[in-house]
Amino acid sequence: MAYSSSFLLTHKRRRAGLRGGQATLERYGPERMRDWGKLGGRPRLPTLAEMESRQRSRQSNAEKRSNHGNRLPTTSLRRKLRELLNIDTGGAVVSGTSVLPERSE
Repeated sequence: MAYSSSFLLTHKRRRAGLRGGQATLERYGPERMRDWGKLGGRPRLPTLAEMESRQRSRQSNAEKRSNHGNRLPTTSLRRKLRELLNIDTGGAVVSGTSVLPERSE
């Protein structure tokens, strides 16, 4: 019976892997091999449920980032706004919604 060349290569690789595994077992012992086995193998692809969950969390994060309308301006923005209002009012100090005359110190 004639074997195909791909079968022979696969068979040779399988036998070589078996010999390597047996040599590793002799070298490190069954306990250490068991510990390595518990660590796991190659990372797997995410499941459909995991992909959907990530998509939902990305969408909720995007919504949170877009809801800045309810926030108060940061300190640097308030400072710039104060400077602009100071220029527009001709040097008067702005407090809340009313324009007060500039303080003399």
